[in-house]
Amino acid sequence: MSQIFAELLTVARKLNNYLENATTSFDSTTSHKYVVPVGKRWSLIGGIVKRDVSSTLSVIAYDSSDNPILEMSLQGAATALVIWPDDARNMFGRCVLDAGEYVHMAFGTAQDTGAYMSCMAMEVDV
Repeated sequence: MSQIFAELLTVARKLNNYLENATTSFDSTTSHKYVVPVGKRWSLIGGIVKRDVSSTLSVIAYDSSDNPILEMSLQGAATALVIWPDDARNMFGRCVLDAGEYVHMAFGTAQDTGAYMSCMAMEVDV
Protein backbone atom coordinates (compact mmCIF):
# COMPACT_ATOMS: atom_id res chain seq x y z
CA MET A 1 0.00 0.00 0.00
CA SER A 2 1.38 3.41 -0.91
CA GLN A 3 2.18 5.91 1.84
CA ILE A 4 -0.24 8.44 0.36
CA PHE A 5 -3.11 5.94 0.38
CA ALA A 6 -2.30 4.87 3.93
CA GLU A 7 -2.43 8.51 5.07
CA LEU A 8 -5.71 9.04 3.20
CA LEU A 9 -7.30 6.25 5.23
CA THR A 10 -6.59 8.14 8.47
CA VAL A 11 -8.44 11.32 7.42
CA ALA A 12 -11.00 10.22 4.82
CA ARG A 13 -14.53 8.95 5.26
CA LYS A 14 -15.73 6.12 3.00
CA LEU A 15 -18.99 6.91 1.23
CA ASN A 16 -21.39 4.24 0.03
CA ASN A 17 -23.75 6.28 -2.13
CA TYR A 18 -26.56 3.91 -3.08
CA LEU A 19 -29.65 4.59 -5.15
CA GLU A 20 -32.57 2.16 -5.32
CA ASN A 21 -35.64 2.30 -7.49
CA ALA A 22 -37.97 2.92 -4.55
CA THR A 23 -36.40 6.30 -3.82
CA THR A 24 -35.11 7.46 -7.21
CA SER A 25 -37.86 6.65 -9.73
CA PHE A 26 -35.70 4.63 -12.12
CA ASP A 27 -38.92 3.88 -13.97
CA SER A 28 -39.25 7.52 -15.03
CA THR A 29 -35.65 8.78 -14.87
CA THR A 30 -32.72 7.39 -16.84
CA SER A 31 -30.08 9.89 -15.66
CA HIS A 32 -28.55 9.97 -12.17
CA LYS A 33 -25.73 12.03 -10.60
CA TYR A 34 -23.51 11.71 -7.55
CA VAL A 35 -22.24 15.27 -6.90
CA VAL A 36 -19.27 16.11 -4.66
CA PRO A 37 -20.54 18.51 -1.95
CA VAL A 38 -19.08 21.96 -1.28
CA GLY A 39 -15.98 21.76 0.93
CA LYS A 40 -15.30 18.10 0.01
CA ARG A 41 -13.05 16.13 -2.33
CA TRP A 42 -13.60 12.53 -3.46
CA SER A 43 -11.16 9.82 -4.52
CA LEU A 44 -13.37 7.44 -6.49
CA ILE A 45 -13.24 3.73 -5.73
CA GLY A 46 -15.98 2.42 -8.04
CA GLY A 47 -19.40 0.87 -7.77
CA ILE A 48 -22.05 -1.43 -9.20
CA VAL A 49 -25.10 -0.98 -11.39
CA LYS A 50 -27.95 -3.46 -11.85
CA ARG A 51 -30.24 -3.03 -14.83
CA ASP A 52 -33.50 -4.97 -14.74
CA VAL A 53 -34.59 -3.89 -18.23
CA SER A 54 -32.18 -4.48 -21.13
CA SER A 55 -30.49 -1.14 -21.65
CA THR A 56 -27.23 0.56 -22.46
CA LEU A 57 -25.32 2.15 -19.58
CA SER A 58 -22.68 4.86 -19.27
CA VAL A 59 -20.71 5.89 -16.18
CA ILE A 60 -18.74 9.11 -16.74
CA ALA A 61 -17.13 11.68 -14.43
CA TYR A 62 -17.74 15.36 -15.26
CA ASP A 63 -16.25 18.61 -14.04
CA SER A 64 -18.44 21.36 -12.57
CA SER A 65 -18.91 22.88 -16.05
CA ASP A 66 -20.40 19.60 -17.36
CA ASN A 67 -17.30 18.65 -19.37
CA PRO A 68 -16.51 14.91 -19.38
CA ILE A 69 -13.22 14.17 -17.62
CA LEU A 70 -13.15 10.36 -17.28
CA GLU A 71 -15.12 7.57 -18.92
CA MET A 72 -15.41 4.71 -16.42
CA SER A 73 -17.79 2.32 -18.15
CA LEU A 74 -19.77 2.09 -21.38
CA GLN A 75 -21.98 -1.00 -21.65
CA GLY A 76 -24.14 -2.38 -24.44
CA ALA A 77 -27.75 -3.33 -23.87
CA ALA A 78 -28.09 -6.05 -21.23
CA THR A 79 -29.50 -6.74 -17.77
CA ALA A 80 -26.34 -8.05 -16.13
CA LEU A 81 -24.73 -6.57 -13.03
CA VAL A 82 -21.99 -4.09 -14.01
CA ILE A 83 -18.97 -3.35 -11.83
CA TRP A 84 -17.26 -0.05 -12.61
CA PRO A 85 -14.66 0.92 -13.45
CA ASP A 86 -14.49 -2.03 -15.78
CA ASP A 87 -11.26 -3.98 -16.25
CA ALA A 88 -10.16 -1.90 -19.23
CA ARG A 89 -10.50 1.32 -17.24
CA ASN A 90 -9.02 0.33 -13.88
CA MET A 91 -8.49 3.80 -12.39
CA PHE A 92 -8.47 3.17 -8.63
CA GLY A 93 -6.80 6.13 -6.94
CA ARG A 94 -6.46 7.98 -10.22
CA CYS A 95 -9.73 9.91 -10.26
CA VAL A 96 -10.08 12.72 -7.75
CA LEU A 97 -13.17 14.92 -7.95
CA ASP A 98 -13.49 18.39 -6.42
CA ALA A 99 -16.66 20.07 -5.14
CA GLY A 100 -19.26 20.43 -7.89
CA GLU A 101 -17.78 17.65 -10.01
CA TYR A 102 -19.84 14.50 -10.34
CA VAL A 103 -20.30 10.93 -11.50
CA HIS A 104 -23.11 10.60 -14.02
CA MET A 105 -24.81 7.25 -14.67
CA ALA A 106 -27.24 7.04 -17.56
CA PHE A 107 -29.51 4.21 -18.71
CA GLY A 108 -30.59 4.10 -22.35
CA THR A 109 -34.02 2.82 -21.24
CA ALA A 110 -36.10 3.46 -18.13
CA GLN A 111 -35.70 0.73 -15.48
CA ASP A 112 -38.13 -1.18 -13.27
CA THR A 113 -38.12 -1.87 -9.54
CA GLY A 114 -35.13 -4.25 -9.55
CA ALA A 115 -32.63 -1.60 -10.69
CA TYR A 116 -30.00 -0.11 -8.40
CA MET A 117 -26.61 1.63 -8.53
CA SER A 118 -23.81 2.60 -6.20
CA CYS A 119 -20.82 4.93 -6.15
CA MET A 120 -18.09 4.38 -3.54
CA ALA A 121 -15.55 7.10 -2.77
CA MET A 122 -13.16 8.27 -0.08
CA GLU A 123 -14.22 11.78 1.02
CA VAL A 124 -12.03 14.40 2.65
CA ASP A 125 -12.64 17.97 3.82
CA VAL A 126 -10.84 20.68 1.86
